[in-house]
Amino acid sequence: MSEKQQFNVYLPPALIRAVKHKAIDSEQSLSQFVEEVLAARVGADQPRATSAATLTPLPIVYVTDMARSLSFYQALGFTIHHKGHVWSELRLDQARLALHSTKALPAGPLWVELAFATHVRLETVMAQLQAAGVVVEHEIADEAFGRSLRLQDPDGLPLQINEHDPDLYA
Repeated sequence: MSEKQQFNVYLPPALIRAVKHKAIDSEQSLSQFVEEVLAARVGADQPRATSAATLTPLPIVYVTDMARSLSFYQALGFTIHHKGHVWSELRLDQARLALHSTKALPAGPLWVELAFATHVRLETVMAQLQAAGVVVEHEIADEAFGRSLRLQDPDGLPLQINEHDPDLYA
């Protein structure tokens, strides 16, 4: 275990309450929760002492036009970590996504659907996507967990953006 030190900060009472509730909801101590949030904000590349994981998920999406796909995923909020003609890596907070260029997509059924949880209203997400030129063909749908928005990336990979409502969880 790495050495820990006390770090005093002054925050608005409403923010303190919200942070405490988020820590409880994530079943972490307040110290663990704040450490993870600060580590994510200061630098995702820094190893986290509290993590026992030896692997990081890195979904690979095969794309036929790297530039077009990079623009699409940037419209979703991803930032480019590495950009190449054949291989690019994107980041969204702690999440990672790789794009691999191919001349033709594999035939057969798609066994992957990318899903994202939004922290803002789906109407806001839809407006941001449309402002970036992304065509959203489906309406926002009510779900057992909240609401969802479905769309496709430029090569037809299905994506789902979920707005979770904890009051609906069974």
